[in-house]
Amino acid sequence: MCIGVQFGRPNQIATTAANNTFGVVSTQVNDPRLIQMALRLRF
Repeated sequence: MCIGVQFGRPNQIATTAANNTFGVVSTQVNDPRLIQMALRLRF
């Protein structure tokens, strides 16, 4: 079963600084996607 990305809650702390991150989602609840690749060379 493939489940998509589940994002965390947005930042709820408002500041007046220049780098305000209010409302920004910066976390992920589930594990990130993993990729597996294979290569076979035949001579």
